[in-house]
Amino acid sequence: MVKAALDGLDAQFGAHVSAIEGKSGAWHLRFADEATSGPYDLVLTAVPAEQTGPLIEHWLPQMAAEANAVRSAPCWAIMAVFDQALDAPFDAARLDSGPISWMSRETSKPGRGGPEAWVLHGSPDWSQEYLEHPAADIAQTLVEALFAR
Repeated sequence: MVKAALDGLDAQFGAHVSAIEGKSGAWHLRFADEATSGPYDLVLTAVPAEQTGPLIEHWLPQMAAEANAVRSAPCWAIMAVFDQALDAPFDAARLDSGPISWMSRETSKPGRGGPEAWVLHGSPDWSQEYLEHPAADIAQTLVEALFAR
């Protein structure tokens, strides 16, 4: 969705920005590998507040202080799409144990159709424990947990 919204703009994904340098209308990005990119008219961050704070302290110290005070709780979330409907006696469930804390059948929502699709949210503690694991491994674990229900 973000990539589609930025179509035609010079947007980069999957790179660790370690610093924003420059001034209004002439911003540069410094990456973890020391490479740089720019100049840009505008820089938009779309990362957790704790990661944004250090990037903006020089220009927006008050906002950076507020961002640095935030403590986010991660939540792994996936959408799993299946070729056929799952034989589940429910369309949504909140769970008290295991890796999934919430699951819902997308096609059960009013006005929705299409293939069988489920949104699976990892539990807070599980998501924190597996925060840095590869997305493919997370997806496999959450889908396995769905079928174990």
